[in-house]
Amino acid sequence: MNKIYTKEQLEHYFNKLMKELKRIPTQKDINKASREKTRFPSLSVFLNRFGSWEKAKKYYGKDFFNKTKCKNCGNEFVRERKNQKFCSKKCRENSQLKKHKLTWYKENKIKDILGTKCKLCKFNYIKLCKIIPKKFNKRKTISEKDLVDMYNQYKKGNDKKKKEIKKKLKEDYILLCPNHYELWKRNIIEI
Repeated sequence: MNKIYTKEQLEHYFNKLMKELKRIPTQKDINKASREKTRFPSLSVFLNRFGSWEKAKKYYGKDFFNKTKCKNCGNEFVRERKNQKFCSKKCRENSQLKKHKLTWYKENKIKDILGTKCKLCKFNYIKLCKIIPKKFNKRKTISEKDLVDMYNQYKKGNDKKKKEIKKKLKEDYILLCPNHYELWKRNIIEI
């Protein structure tokens, strides 16, 4: 007499075998397990329930396929969508907040050192000035830690040290007013 398995029971057996193998089982693995272990459902049970082995694999192995690490906290989670990068809404917001805080912090430190005037028109209004990296595609810009060190040296240093730091930052960054920034962004002017 053939035993009738529920989807939950089949999932239990499938997951049990998957944990033993540390991978998604194949048809051969299911056949082997049903011969060696008592009360383990045969491949035909899975095929009758789902129509094909691929459908059964997708149904029970979805957690295995969709596991990924969160870009913010590093915890492993099961994706609900293909392009999901964060385990929760909170992690996504924290990641965006870190990114924006860093940019704002760096901008203010660089503006503090370089001044607030546009390089092209000498427009002087700190809140509207934009900072663009000169070599943004060729190499990484200054890290936050290096910038903090530079800023501290700039505030404590003598005139010679201040000129060196200013020169180093001028190699990487340019201050532009909103008008010139838009022109640069649209490739109307080159800097």
